[in-house]
Amino acid sequence: MPEKLEEEYLELVEDILENETFLKLKNYHHHSSSIYEHSLRVSYFSYKVAKTLEMDYHAVARGALLHDFFTYDWRDYKKNKNNKNHGLEHPKTALRNARKHFTVCSKQKDIILKHMWPKVLGVPKYKESVLVTMVDKYCATEEFYEGFNEVVMKKVKIFAQIS
Repeated sequence: MPEKLEEEYLELVEDILENETFLKLKNYHHHSSSIYEHSLRVSYFSYKVAKTLEMDYHAVARGALLHDFFTYDWRDYKKNKNNKNHGLEHPKTALRNARKHFTVCSKQKDIILKHMWPKVLGVPKYKESVLVTMVDKYCATEEFYEGFNEVVMKKVKIFAQIS
């Protein structure tokens, strides 16, 4: 994450970042980070690209920040056989939570619901939704491999100590 976020970006998302329920995302893991950190990274990078490409960076910043607004550990969720597929269900949960706490425009709704495309049904309606989907995949992949690298390095160190 960049050390200093732009003032304009912070003004766009300040109410979300100060929301008590949203702050709970700091307690839940994504891959090698919290859902809060992941969402902030996706939102800020999407905002920067959207602004450069003269897209609706306001909707992008807010929709991307809210795309994973679910307050549970997805790994525990997956362990319960009675739960439906987290990958398909969490966008709906995120949208419900977003609407409960904030005003959500149609682009933000599409960003939240379609960020798991092509896993979810329905092609993103807006170019802003496609952008957030791509940035989300990039960030999640980077986070996954960062965590994977940490695990591998721990095993290498343990093996080196045994040898």
